[in-house]
Amino acid sequence: MKSKEKIPNFTEKFKAYIEELYNKPICSEKGRCITPEEILGYIYAVLYSPTYRERYREFLKIDFPRIPFVGEFEKFKKVSELGQKLINFHLLKEPLDTGRITLKGRGNLKVEKVSYNPSVKRLYINKETYLEPIEPEVFNFEIGGYKPLEKYLKYRKGRKLTFSEIEHLKKVIKSIEETIKIQEKLKFIDWRI
Repeated sequence: MKSKEKIPNFTEKFKAYIEELYNKPICSEKGRCITPEEILGYIYAVLYSPTYRERYREFLKIDFPRIPFVGEFEKFKKVSELGQKLINFHLLKEPLDTGRITLKGRGNLKVEKVSYNPSVKRLYINKETYLEPIEPEVFNFEIGGYKPLEKYLKYRKGRKLTFSEIEHLKKVIKSIEETIKIQEKLKFIDWRI
């Protein structure tokens, strides 16, 4: 019989380090303990921090990331909360208001030539159909060397988008906008290993 209880995949050495650093045990009771989800949120936030990425750029190209933990528990919690928000945005679990992003044009929904016009903030799926407003930093946002918006549309080249796919794309756009806002907050944290 399988247990439904989640078991964190932390080494004893790591658990001891975190418990000693923050003087709290690791368990599933939020508030009384440090939860595995809080640790995951913290790590996720560190990995999305522009300051961390820039400082360790060369190291990250050749090895696994090393995660610096801040000394103050309150700072840990704030960073963790930002990371948990990022996770929820990336999984599209967070409610996203996509109302201001609109689909316009006279053409159909067939993806033909994907292009972006930064001066009018339009993401074209063909000559006449586009989404707007899309900020340049949102269109140019990269994950692992790929631009998610461009990749999503190019993968669908030659076929008509469904309204469900358009709504999904709007959520991805909004998720990227929120990611950029959170990354701005993470810029001011000093990540020294």
